[in-house]
Amino acid sequence: MKDKFIHENQSIKCVYPVLGKGQINFSTAFRLLLSDAKSFKIKLSASNCFKLIVDGKMVCFGPDRKAHGFFALKEFECFGSTVVVEVHDLGVDNFCYVNTGGFFGCELVTCDGERFSALDFECYIISDRVRKVPRYSYQRGFSEIYKLGCDRQEFYRGGASPFERATVEEVKPPVFEYSFLSDPKIELHTAKELPYCGGVRRDSTLPLWRTRVITTVGTEIQGYKEGEFEDFSIDEASQFEYLESDKGCEYKYRVVDFGRAITGFLNLKVLAPTGGKVFVLYDELLTENKVVNFIRNDTANVYAATLTEGGEYKMQTFEPYTLRYGVIVCSKDMDVTLTITDFENPDASAFSFESEDKDIEYVMFSAKNSFVQNAVDVFMDCPSRERAGWLCDAYFTAVSERMFTGKNVVEEAFLNNYSKAWGKNLPQGMIPMSYPSEVYYGMFIPNWTLWYILELEKFGRFNPKSDILQLSKDKVYGILNYFTKFENELGLLEDLENWVFVEWSGANDPDHLRGVNVPSNILYVKAMRCAGKLYGDDALLNKADALLKIIIEMGFDGTLFVDNLVRDEKGRLVKTGLYSEVCQYYALWMDVLIGDMKEDLQTLMIDKFGRNRDEDFMPQVVKPNMFMGVYMRIDLLVNLGKREDIIKECRFYFSEMARKTGTLWEHLSPYASCDHGFASYASRWIVYALTGFDILSPKNVDGGDGVGIDCKVTIPTADGNIRIEVVDNKVRYLNCL
Repeated sequence: MKDKFIHENQSIKCVYPVLGKGQINFSTAFRLLLSDAKSFKIKLSASNCFKLIVDGKMVCFGPDRKAHGFFALKEFECFGSTVVVEVHDLGVDNFCYVNTGGFFGCELVTCDGERFSALDFECYIISDRVRKVPRYSYQRGFSEIYKLGCDRQEFYRGGASPFERATVEEVKPPVFEYSFLSDPKIELHTAKELPYCGGVRRDSTLPLWRTRVITTVGTEIQGYKEGEFEDFSIDEASQFEYLESDKGCEYKYRVVDFGRAITGFLNLKVLAPTGGKVFVLYDELLTENKVVNFIRNDTANVYAATLTEGGEYKMQTFEPYTLRYGVIVCSKDMDVTLTITDFENPDASAFSFESEDKDIEYVMFSAKNSFVQNAVDVFMDCPSRERAGWLCDAYFTAVSERMFTGKNVVEEAFLNNYSKAWGKNLPQGMIPMSYPSEVYYGMFIPNWTLWYILELEKFGRFNPKSDILQLSKDKVYGILNYFTKFENELGLLEDLENWVFVEWSGANDPDHLRGVNVPSNILYVKAMRCAGKLYGDDALLNKADALLKIIIEMGFDGTLFVDNLVRDEKGRLVKTGLYSEVCQYYALWMDVLIGDMKEDLQTLMIDKFGRNRDEDFMPQVVKPNMFMGVYMRIDLLVNLGKREDIIKECRFYFSEMARKTGTLWEHLSPYASCDHGFASYASRWIVYALTGFDILSPKNVDGGDGVGIDCKVTIPTADGNIRIEVVDNKVRYLNCL
């Protein structure tokens, strides 16, 4: 079949500097000087990522990420005289880009008919970004550390270049694909000054940052080893001691607050009379001593620049990062202003929500913030540490996309990538756990591929004629064929390989996972059912039904499902006696029980577990974490129509998060990312609880009752906006589907 994603223009000229071959953390600038300021259209692509700058102003950051061998060809309409495209090639495996050969390709046409290709751009090697530095995180590329002798603005505006000119050669272009996505929102945000300031000195007794980001280079990940570093700004920042006075200190500091966690490009305006050094340390949270722990998320949340000459400088990070709070540390005679240019999905503007309950309103505000920052070109887990497009997470984020935008174009792009996905050192039929990316040492999550099948089936319900469904068929059957080699004599999956993941709790301890893991087998049944429905395969549906009976017979003890079955000394499968809440939620969420068994388990879980659980009640049952347990639990409340309970759960689990960061978190505590894409799924629960409208099964309930909380909500759809008001506890539709 013809792939509708393939761009008809495959004649774009592509070039790359000869010196760039095989380099890592390598940056170039391609510049074209037009005869005068004029309107022009530019079609553009580059690897791994690029930034388009016209007359000193950023126009976009890209590209939309695609599968191996494919790149998005983006078109922009601009006005100006100096066109600069900065291109950065990581040159290392990572979680958020495919590691492919570097290239820059474009076609530019001015309003008066002049035509230019990549061959007409002058190429410069960007030398003021220090290359031999630590990686930013285990999952992403390199820290942004700079050594500047002048402001780049003159170069961006057509003046003299501080960079060395490079010879380029024409290179073979990739296959270009259309991008159906809207250009990201790019808006400036200013910060509020907090009353925390003083001096900074270095305390050499404090530990240096030496996590796996540095210690596993050469064994697990690629990059520069500790002995190769050319700059030690991150070490210096690790040992900062913050004092009330800057007397006797080399640096001063102050703290700023952007009001909520924002993802975007850090902008610095620096007045440095004698040169010096500036750092920005940042995070989503403030520490008890009113600064930030820039390594809290196992990231080097440090931007640093050494200014070798005095003067005024305007700087911007090349890639986007996430922060609420920034600690500006600089030489004492410097004046530094920090702003952020955000980088968000722009399509959620039609969605609106107001409520008299400000806690719930702010949870919804935080859900929307979490969505737009994690759905620019693919569904990401978090916009900070990884920017990776994970399976399973995407199942939930896709529901948020339908809620906030009325469509699923990012999901379609995400699934299109997966229809073409491959990874190094993966078994036959297996697909990457996140994509586009490069798999480290053959790591994968077998369970996550089953969530991929669930997502395709859900996508197909709303988009039954989409090309994606047939483009993905081989992947689906490849996955199911992969799992057959782990089926034991009963057809149960036993001793799955690699990283088996159920959730971030004790349910993922090895003792709970070994042998026949019950949640994984329940998910296997659900995936077979979804594939059978999607492709009209009765054999899969019959196999799923047969396996389900065995799971219930062997895994259910009459009250609860056990987490796993193992072999006794005679080789018989027996229950381990290990239990978790999340295992029960898997069973209920995947709808594997019927009749009294189902009703009894539902009643037990709703009334006695979750937020209602007493500490001494069934202490042997492991408590859940946010993902997956809590999410499956609240979905269960939706299925049962318990709208008042949903509001109580959302308030219990999310209100503190919303107050602290204006986003929703990966865990119940601020252990890792505090801005996670899947967490935006909370929007489904809130709208359903307050209005009775469920985005996954939309029905008009005009005239129904609320839950005692008045609100107004506007939900975009392909057929126009749905506007719902709840006034005096009565639901009223102002316009309907």
